[in-house]
Amino acid sequence: MRGLTLAMVFSLVCFAKTQTVTPPGGQKENSDATLHARAQLVVVDVVVTDRRGNVVHSLPESEFSVFEDKASQTIKSFDEHDGSEASATPAAAPGVFSNAPLLAGSSPVDVLLLDSLNTPPESQSFLRDQLVSYVDHAKPGMRLAIFVLNTRLRMLQGLTSDPVLLKAALIRQGVKFSPLLQRDLNDSAVHEVSKMMTDIITSTPMENKLTEQVQSMMLDTNARETSEKTVMRVQLTLAALDEIARYLAGIPGRKNLIWFSGAFPTTIMRDAQTTGTVFTGNANMQDEVNKTLALLARSRVAISPVDARGLEVAPEAGVSEREESPNTQKLTYGTNAVNPRDTQFLHDVEGEHITMQGMAEATGGIALFDTNGLTNAMEKVSAAAHSYYTLTYTPPTGGRPGVPREITVKLKQSGLHLAYRREYFSDATVYEPWTPGGAAPPPGGSSEAVRTAMGPYAADATEVLFNVSPRKVTDAAVPGAAPVKWVGESAFGSVPHAQYLVMLSLDPKTVTFTEGADGKMHGVLDFILIVYDQKGKQIDAKLDRAALALEPEHFKKLLADGMRFRFNLVLPSEGDEVIRFGVHDAMTDHIGTLELSANAIRNSDATQAQ
Repeated sequence: MRGLTLAMVFSLVCFAKTQTVTPPGGQKENSDATLHARAQLVVVDVVVTDRRGNVVHSLPESEFSVFEDKASQTIKSFDEHDGSEASATPAAAPGVFSNAPLLAGSSPVDVLLLDSLNTPPESQSFLRDQLVSYVDHAKPGMRLAIFVLNTRLRMLQGLTSDPVLLKAALIRQGVKFSPLLQRDLNDSAVHEVSKMMTDIITSTPMENKLTEQVQSMMLDTNARETSEKTVMRVQLTLAALDEIARYLAGIPGRKNLIWFSGAFPTTIMRDAQTTGTVFTGNANMQDEVNKTLALLARSRVAISPVDARGLEVAPEAGVSEREESPNTQKLTYGTNAVNPRDTQFLHDVEGEHITMQGMAEATGGIALFDTNGLTNAMEKVSAAAHSYYTLTYTPPTGGRPGVPREITVKLKQSGLHLAYRREYFSDATVYEPWTPGGAAPPPGGSSEAVRTAMGPYAADATEVLFNVSPRKVTDAAVPGAAPVKWVGESAFGSVPHAQYLVMLSLDPKTVTFTEGADGKMHGVLDFILIVYDQKGKQIDAKLDRAALALEPEHFKKLLADGMRFRFNLVLPSEGDEVIRFGVHDAMTDHIGTLELSANAIRNSDATQAQ
């Protein structure tokens, strides 16, 4: 086990990579019966409503049929969920910290994403007031988390049922300006300059050919820059959705992400009619969207986009602009559109709604547009999301990475509406698959997903669950042992400090092993520790990889013994450092992270002199 510096005790169980569920009847398979990986199951959560939008309960399994790429599939398990069976998560023992979401009560989970990156400032105050009203009238016991997205994702409030905390988080957010969002052509400084150039050109057209050329080049350049900003918005938004998916992965069952946004195109044709090259400013982000949809699916997260702008009308050009000739408008805006402002607005809104509707359908959510009653919209989405049916089936073999497999669910009874994810992607859409005997997976430090998850103040990822137990020691040196790296020693060794042995204990159900042709169970895990200062600057870090090939007898023994890994950590006697722990399952690209403050470790009941 190259790279490991201290003793490790492992216990790993081979679970399906993304979609494993308990067999019907609640009976678990005997882990001693076989060491082969369990067959993957495709999990489909289905919300059924009538013509009035009311949830339909108590439908039997015989009512349902499921198809993949139009081929009928055998339903392996069937359950109905009414929103009351979610279980609470007990708190960890004193001195032990866990990245498993701490859930109090038994009500379902909703997550609110306030998307100020893609929402005009004038719509954000309205949205905040509506959400405060919703919290005021929400049912007791609801469990909400609130995230906000600007240039990065930030958690305003973790999962809680306390309306006081939720309201305080919403009010504290305020209104944010997005530097990447530009909606109205008349708000563009480039078009203001273009208007002045148009006046010069139209006054003496024969003498200003050079000015016209410069104007055309300026508009073409602006089209490219505008599209680049839009691409950045899409990339930042998808990264935020990825982060939320990893945060929610450790919560069982279907999760409901209510995404309040105002603009999210993936086919970007900002100035398709711009003078010069007609493809100026065009881009297609569907491949990136597919990766995010695959990640959301494996975490069983349904997205319900709600247009935070409410009912919006086109800006409509001023009277003087309506009187301008088509040639004058073409010079100013670089487009053949009769009314450039309205045309651009309607094009943007249509594209955004199509994209958000597609994401809702792909994940089994509900998209709501053109409504000023955001409170009612949220109540409708939340009520439908918490009552659903879960079907599973074994997927056919084959399929290509990045190519979606179509899912169709039908009911014998007519007149009902079904919301469920309409497609799924192979795991290879999210990560490069690895099989025993092949080239080793890339190290965790080279993964963009790992770097994002290990960033300071990011939400904890829960795809891999683990506990952390720190223990203060006075003499950790082992006579005759090879030197080991103490993370933080180079930074804090010259000031008053303390040494800690930190034990990571993994939940065996959240890591994956695969049986190779050699009969051994193979797994690759990266263990990561990063220390940041209070401003988020990295102070020190360590990454160890365990590439395991276990004999069947050893594997069985490890199943019973548990899995642990130790880090050596040095912290100053005082300070506001941030310590981030991570485990990366390199076979599946699943990630677990946990962030602790230095004071939490210092004050832990588990820290004691050896």
